[in-house]
Amino acid sequence: MQSLFEVRVRTEFLAANLTRGEVDVLVALESFRRSGCATPTQWQLANRSARSPRTVQRALAAARLLGLVVSEPRFDGRNGRQSANFYRLFVPSRGVVQVRHTWRPPKDVLAVPSVCTVFRARPRGPLPPVRTPAEQIRLLLA
Repeated sequence: MQSLFEVRVRTEFLAANLTRGEVDVLVALESFRRSGCATPTQWQLANRSARSPRTVQRALAAARLLGLVVSEPRFDGRNGRQSANFYRLFVPSRGVVQVRHTWRPPKDVLAVPSVCTVFRARPRGPLPPVRTPAEQIRLLLA
C-alpha cells in the first residue's frame, strides 16, 4: 500500500514537477523512513533508487522546493565532520501546482537538424571511389 507521501510524489510527477528519476529517489527515501532509518546518505539513496548521486542531489533540491522534504545537517561528535542528513518528509496541504515549465521552442523558429540526423540522412547508394593523394593532386591541377 502506498503512503500519502508516495501518492503526493507521484501526483507531482503527473504535474511535471518531478522527473521519473526524482520520483525513484523520493520513493527510496520513503522506504528508508519506513525501515526506521531517517538518515540515509546520498550514496545509499543512489544505490537503493538505482540512480546517480547527482540525480539524488537534484531530487532533494526539487523536493525542498515543493515542500516535500526538509533536511537537517547532522555532525559527527568525534571530529565535527558532517555525516548523513536527517530528512523530514511532509505532505503539503496545498494542492499540486505546476512549478516547472517545460521549454518548447517558439513555433516561428525553424528546427535545426542535429549532427546525428545529418549523418543519418546521407544517401544509401554506393560510396564515391577512394582516390590516392597523387590522383587528388592531379584533379586539383587540371
